[in-house]
Amino acid sequence: MRQLDASRRRALFYLLSIFGSGNKLTASSHKPGFQLVPSSNIVIEFGGPGDPRIIHFAVEESQRYIGQMLGHHCHFREIERNWPDKSYRIRLTSAGFKAGAFRTETTLAAASTLDEFEIESAAGSLTLTGSNARSLLYAVYHVLGEQGCQWLLPSRAGEIISAKSRLIFLAGKTRTRAAFSMRGLAPVEDLQRYTARDVAIQLDWMAKNRLNCFVAIMNYGGERLKRVILEESEKRGIKVVGYLWSFELFLPLSLFKEHPDYFPFIKGARRAAYNVKRCPCAPGAIQTFVENGQKWFRNHRDILDWVVSPNDGYDWCECAKCHMMKPKDQWAAFFVPLWEAVRRDNPEIRFQNFLYVWRYGVPKNVQAYRDARMFEFFDTFPRNKWYSLRDPAAPPKPNPYGLGEAAFDPHARGISINNYLTDRLRDWLAVADGRVWIFEDLMVHGAFSFPIPNLPYLADDVRAARREGVGGYLFEAFLEQWNSFACEIWALARLCWDTTLDPVRLHQEFYQKLLGEQAGALNEFYRRFFSDTISIVRKRGGFYWFHCAPEAADRYIKTVSAIRQNALSGAGQLWHERQMRIATVMEQILRQGKEPAGMAILASRKPKDVLAICRSALAAETAMDGVFFVYEQLRLLFMREFGADALGSRPVFPPDFGDVELRSLFAHAKLWDTLAEWEAAGEFPSDSNHPDRQIVATLHHAIGQAESFFSRGSAPSRSG
Repeated sequence: MRQLDASRRRALFYLLSIFGSGNKLTASSHKPGFQLVPSSNIVIEFGGPGDPRIIHFAVEESQRYIGQMLGHHCHFREIERNWPDKSYRIRLTSAGFKAGAFRTETTLAAASTLDEFEIESAAGSLTLTGSNARSLLYAVYHVLGEQGCQWLLPSRAGEIISAKSRLIFLAGKTRTRAAFSMRGLAPVEDLQRYTARDVAIQLDWMAKNRLNCFVAIMNYGGERLKRVILEESEKRGIKVVGYLWSFELFLPLSLFKEHPDYFPFIKGARRAAYNVKRCPCAPGAIQTFVENGQKWFRNHRDILDWVVSPNDGYDWCECAKCHMMKPKDQWAAFFVPLWEAVRRDNPEIRFQNFLYVWRYGVPKNVQAYRDARMFEFFDTFPRNKWYSLRDPAAPPKPNPYGLGEAAFDPHARGISINNYLTDRLRDWLAVADGRVWIFEDLMVHGAFSFPIPNLPYLADDVRAARREGVGGYLFEAFLEQWNSFACEIWALARLCWDTTLDPVRLHQEFYQKLLGEQAGALNEFYRRFFSDTISIVRKRGGFYWFHCAPEAADRYIKTVSAIRQNALSGAGQLWHERQMRIATVMEQILRQGKEPAGMAILASRKPKDVLAICRSALAAETAMDGVFFVYEQLRLLFMREFGADALGSRPVFPPDFGDVELRSLFAHAKLWDTLAEWEAAGEFPSDSNHPDRQIVATLHHAIGQAESFFSRGSAPSRSG
């Protein structure tokens, strides 16, 4: 074989680096295979045994992006056909080219849940074959990616589509299979804050980056957005899973007046509030829960897969009978009879059991969890994010949120939260026979959209999960363009397809594509962070690294500020514009000194400092989740200054502070619960094209009232 010239060697090395050692690539010749030029007449033959909408969409996407790269001068002729070997296939040929018969000895696995594709390029033809229609779409995006199409951020502005005078597909055959059968995203609970366009853009990005599952919480805005979710998912082969906080639907707060015994006994009284659980020992509570649940699922048959969870939070019943039951068994008392009743109504339905703050070991009766139609989502919240879950070096510190696993499970004593979570995950893997997904909370990893450089530790988790038989990953994140942690989600999508990839190289590749020649300084910042700064952050154990390592944080701000925006692509400009606004807020926070505790982000306890940073965060609203940020900082400020309710989650306002609107804003401990109440009352959203408009205006109003109040020195401050 003749020596390859430098450009072809680079191309082959690029292909090999993309697919890693777990995928096969063979080059039949060093000569170019299929080629396209602007004047090409192209025949597209396509077909498959099912999912015609996805196959047609794959054909449309191939024509759209080839047209964009070559200036829309190509002519396409479509031919739909049934392939002799019943495959899902698209074949592009030059007009007049006579393709030979297909060989079937390399038939892909015929399983709808197994994503695998094969690409063969030869003179005159390019053939894409998938194990299902969705995988065929992935094959289209793969070959387009080889030609320079990049989908870095979830929007058209986040695409980079290179103009070309010729498309050359190297001769040879590529075959690749996903490491995990489920690779998904879940928007944070407040789905009602998104528009239909936001969701459609997100689903489009997911397909282009080979993510195949979208978990949408239905309590908050799900009904308004369900149609667009189902339509956009269907044509891309993305599985939609409905997510329910079931107590809020099946044993709602409105029952408290008639049945206070249904609600938990906490701190000496029965209490009704969002996020408190229900009492499984109350006569009629479980029966009412199951009956209401059956009715709900009978009216929602358009989705077959459901994550069914009690609700958020940690407030379990402490009555005399429930005190003897661990959270895992309190929840199982409701969940198992609901599952048995619903599956009798609809044998096709599948439940995903969400393992969150009731995962302290498996329930006493595990038989229901062995059902082939039930899967388990194991949530890794809360974890020490500066170590992988399985790192034995993780320090034996308690839960960073002060939650007491040891109160429910003696296994939690004396070990790190990460190692505790790993042990419980293995317990569930043994019970569920590998039908377990990991739920990774990127909302916390990229809290408030500030950069959290911990991709190598997440990558360690992905590789270990693959070795131990975990079936997939779900990443929870805000949809607001992901901002600072866009790189992490982009890289994790690739790692979930091929766990052999190097996360550091993926990190560098993302910023190289996004920032071009200006990526070097940012990549150097991350190199120095992992080599020089990570030990400091680990030692301090801080929730926010920039408080632990202010010199590194200052270096990050200067690095971002030095990037020349006018020299960037559209995607780079979008990222940089938003990152500059985040950097401005980050710089203000750094002036506050040492790291605060918990979810509070300001070290200062002065109301004027908190309110000033809230103003800045709302000004940066489109760059970070300023709404969630401000709500949390105001809630914590008001509780510190005025005191909290019996559950320790809501401020108790003095009579002379705030109007009805401000008090309504903090009626619940979480933003999405407040918004859910407003929506139920027909008050939210007031603008479906900009659902945040009302809450942003309300937060500005609240800040103004607080500034006026505290400037008078009226607050009975507890800050000393």
